[in-house]
Amino acid sequence: MDKSLLHIEAINYEAEQFRSAFSRFRSNLHAIDESLCTQLHQIVSEIDSFLESKPNEIEFQRKDQITCADVKKFGIRKSFFCNKCDRNIHGNTFIDVSNHMNFFNHDAPKNNHKKESPSSISRKAKLENKILPKKAKALLLGDLQSFFTEHLTVAKKLMHLPDYDEIEKELSTLIRPAFPGQTVKIYFFGSRLSGIGTKYSDLDIFIDIGEVFNNFENRPSAQTKRKLQRVQGILSKNSQWSQLIAIENARVPILKILYRPKYTNCDIGFSNSLGFCNTKLTKYLLELQPIAKALAFFLKKWLERSKLNDHLTTYSAVLLVVCYLQTKKLLPPIKVLQENIEDQAMIGPWLAVFAEKSLEDLKIPLAPYLLEHFNRELKSFFLYYSTFDFKRYLLCPYLGQVLKAKDLETSPLLPRYCNYIESEKENKDALLNISHMNVQDPFQLNHNVTKAVPSTVVLLLKQYFQLSAEAMGDGEIPQVINKGSVKK
Repeated sequence: MDKSLLHIEAINYEAEQFRSAFSRFRSNLHAIDESLCTQLHQIVSEIDSFLESKPNEIEFQRKDQITCADVKKFGIRKSFFCNKCDRNIHGNTFIDVSNHMNFFNHDAPKNNHKKESPSSISRKAKLENKILPKKAKALLLGDLQSFFTEHLTVAKKLMHLPDYDEIEKELSTLIRPAFPGQTVKIYFFGSRLSGIGTKYSDLDIFIDIGEVFNNFENRPSAQTKRKLQRVQGILSKNSQWSQLIAIENARVPILKILYRPKYTNCDIGFSNSLGFCNTKLTKYLLELQPIAKALAFFLKKWLERSKLNDHLTTYSAVLLVVCYLQTKKLLPPIKVLQENIEDQAMIGPWLAVFAEKSLEDLKIPLAPYLLEHFNRELKSFFLYYSTFDFKRYLLCPYLGQVLKAKDLETSPLLPRYCNYIESEKENKDALLNISHMNVQDPFQLNHNVTKAVPSTVVLLLKQYFQLSAEAMGDGEIPQVINKGSVKK
């Protein structure tokens, strides 16, 4: 039998098992959380992408031949493990999981001998092996000139697609009638608009309903959730939009949805104008020093190849580059860009505007942009962060400095942050969350953009930085990176 037919048999079995289990889940529980939302969205996206690719249709009349799963033979695993205790969950349905959770007291103190999650075990194994992923190494040793020519050209086009006008018009037409008497404004932001997007990047959208651009919410208000639910109902009934998933309980609630005519995945929020402001800032900084854009874009791809992009966002990667170049006096502290504009465009307690000063005004030299200089700068970047103590210190792009994390709440250098937490003593969400990796947002000073990065990922990241620096060597390639984008 053709190998493709054997694979189809296996995937047919897995698809039927998932469909059957999901059908029982819907009937018995009918509930959802953010993680399941994300997983289902990814499954639907993968299926749509597969069907859009027009796969070969095989004409083979048969009944399904696989009636049970042999784990060793087919690699189909149907065992559940509990992260709260050291017991296996016997069985292969979600009902078995429910019975286990009901029977054992998971509110009791954690078992010190509990089983680790598969992802944690995998990361620790990688730490012990000390091997750079092959794809990441291939990226480092590949043709950088071709890499930048191809990818930065695409990224530049994504900044000004006519698709955005179409999406804005469609959203406005659908949403405005549902909110009579209120203004509806639509803002696009994210990596597509900052100049380091790819064709796979989501389009981030902030919809300002009722002039709330200057409002700030640490946690979503009831009003914000009602807006999300109202728009969710509207878009779910329109054939232009599909794969809609509402993530309501996040710090910034969003609707994840696909705009079908342009096959564009969108993340729509109703309370995060700071995302739009951050995009304007990062776009300015990346264009101010072209080598910053090259480093940020390369790091984004490097994180993907290293399989760390699930833990570090593109925005986090950009801030790592910004902070590194600030230590070399090649980018200004954000504080310098905000001088003499203290009373303008406040978003809650945060100042989110800045002056777009030139390198000449800032008395900062233009960094060299030959590939040989990029290689040296990239290697220096890797070495700098390979030994950085992310837990003890805080990267602060606002000041362009590194601060001790424990001194943050009393630092005289950050009066706006200290005044804010003083005024919000009863609000547990007001404080910046010190974690295993600490990178402060340049505008929202109480936001650690890397607070969710696990300790093993931080260790793995530093290890990969060190291995990448070692893999690069000292070769020189006298070619120009994206010369046309350099600002004199």
